Amino acid sequence: MTTYNLSEKTGEKITNPQKLYRKAYNNYSAEEKKNFTKNSQELGHSMMGNFGGSVQQSSAKILGYDCDVTTVGGMSTVYLLHGTDIPLKSEVAVMGMTSTNIATRIDSSAAVPDSAFTPPVGISAQLNQEMEAMMAETIHQVMDTLKQPDGAKVMQQSSQGMMPAGATQQGMGGSPPADQAAQQQML
Repeated sequence: MTTYNLSEKTGEKITNPQKLYRKAYNNYSAEEKKNFTKNSQELGHSMMGNFGGSVQQSSAKILGYDCDVTTVGGMSTVYLLHGTDIPLKSEVAVMGMTSTNIATRIDSSAAVPDSAFTPPVGISAQLNQEMEAMMAETIHQVMDTLKQPDGAKVMQQSSQGMMPAGATQQGMGGSPPADQAAQQQML
């Protein structure tokens, strides 16, 4: 993954984290894969609940395509092409400002031009070794935990200290903040 800062004329790159996750997962036994899937689903639902989020599968249509609608904290709604991580629409409302992005067309018959991957003139991306090492270590720890039978529980317990107090309380069955201002304060 490569990022360019056009103002500062710099670029950096790191390995796509999905490659590291996939490599670790492919080395798992059948039992570890089963544990990983169960724990990932459990953890995902728990985290969404902690932040007042929800996912509704195939609950909207954009450009004729089914979309999964993900809402977080009443502040962000993203419409993903069903079964993918491709956003067709996003709506974000934070501190009185609203932003909406929506796809206007989808052309799946055309090849992506090579020019789409050409770096900006005069900018060379360098490997961010520090970020690469930190990401690899984090992924290793997460994967090692989630392949265990009680991985989701371990992850939830280790993240308790990192969650905002209101989010943790809500995740334990407390009620969400009553209004958007309280939700924003919590986040």
